[in-house]
Amino acid sequence: MKYSLILFISTIFFACNKTEVKEEAPKNNNLVLAEDIQTILPLEKDTSWAWGSSDFTNISANFDPEKIFSSITKSILSGKIKAYSDYPTKELTVNEVSKILVSWDSTATVEHPDHPGTVVSAPLKSEITAWDVPQIRFHETMELDTVTNILHKKTSYITLYTFKYAESGGVVGIRKLFDVKFNKEK
Repeated sequence: MKYSLILFISTIFFACNKTEVKEEAPKNNNLVLAEDIQTILPLEKDTSWAWGSSDFTNISANFDPEKIFSSITKSILSGKIKAYSDYPTKELTVNEVSKILVSWDSTATVEHPDHPGTVVSAPLKSEITAWDVPQIRFHETMELDTVTNILHKKTSYITLYTFKYAESGGVVGIRKLFDVKFNKEK
């Protein structure tokens, strides 16, 4: 009887260990909530908004505008990432981006210092730096995984903006500089 009980228990134990219970894992059902959300990162305080200085300090405390701008432009100029005048249709070459960032006004003239009354050409260099970029917009897609209830936010591309100047030299708003695509997916 002992041997039969031991044999019965070991048979059940052995049989239970060999039985695999396969549970079907739930599939992710991503529900696209929004396809092009634009999150704006202000790099300079807009005085037309009702912001206090503490509000802007809290928003901008976690990033360095110079580091953001220089890393993006270095990556574009080295060919590691792509820039577009209008994403995704009009890709810019490295040379075109270089001309956007640094331009020369060859029409500028000055009076010659050694010959008063004589006007000579004096081309002016105009360079866009981090301080000329008051805003970056992130174009994002939001998806909700309906199984895990996790919200995924993915940046499709970003747009850099620069100041728009009037003929008098005053700032009248912002204008698009170019779009930047970081990841390989569309």
